Amino acid sequence: MESKRILSCLDSEDPLTFIADQVLMPVMEKIGTSWEEGIVSLAQVYISERICEEVVQEMFRPLTFTSDKKKHARLAIAAIEDWHSLGKQIIYSVLSASGYEVIDYGYGQTVTSIYERALRDEIEILLI
Repeated sequence: MESKRILSCLDSEDPLTFIADQVLMPVMEKIGTSWEEGIVSLAQVYISERICEEVVQEMFRPLTFTSDKKKHARLAIAAIEDWHSLGKQIIYSVLSASGYEVIDYGYGQTVTSIYERALRDEIEILLI
C-alpha cells in the first residue's frame, strides 16, 4: 500500500510536500503510536527519526544551490531543549533550497545559549 502512495507522488504538483504530508508524517505518527502502546522501543523511535531526517535532507539537496543564495536578513534556526529535530530539519531544508542562508544552531539548546549565540552572530530572525 505504501509503495502505491509513494509512486503516486510522481503525479503530484508538489512531490516534496506530498512525500512529507502523505508518507513521512503518517509513518512517524504510526511509530509514535506504536511507542505509546509499547510495541517499539525508544531506540527504534530515535532511529526512525534519524532516517526521516536523512530522507528530508536528500529530498531537498538537489534544490539547494549555495552559489544562488540571496541577500536576506540573517537567519538562524534551533530547537530548544528538544532532541527531535525532524521539523527543524524540514524548515531548514525548505529555506535553504529557497535561497536563504540559514545558520543551524542544532537541537537540545538552552534559551540562554541560543540567546547569547544569536547576539554574537547578529541574527535578525531566529526560528525556534
